[in-house]
Amino acid sequence: FIATKTEEAQAESKEKMEKEGTKAESEQRLADTQAMYDDTAEQKKADIAFFDETTAACQAKHAAWTNRSALREEEMSGIAKALVILTSDAARALFASAIKAGKET
Repeated sequence: FIATKTEEAQAESKEKMEKEGTKAESEQRLADTQAMYDDTAEQKKADIAFFDETTAACQAKHAAWTNRSALREEEMSGIAKALVILTSDAARALFASAIKAGKET
């Protein structure tokens, strides 16, 4: 009877040691996984902040580009109108009567 109980105690002790080893491994994996999760969550926050900053910068640049494009269109339209006015027959006649050949200024 004592031999049987001793064997059972040894078997239970061995089983307990194995379970404690498994538990320690599981706790280590949990800690590693939790650390990786925390790092990933921090990286995600940083990525979201970077994305938001980049989006805002892109929107600002788009607005500036749109404004510059509109101003350029307006400028080109003004130049075209000026050329039409300066190359008209009335303007040529005015220039011809105002400017005389020779040294007269």
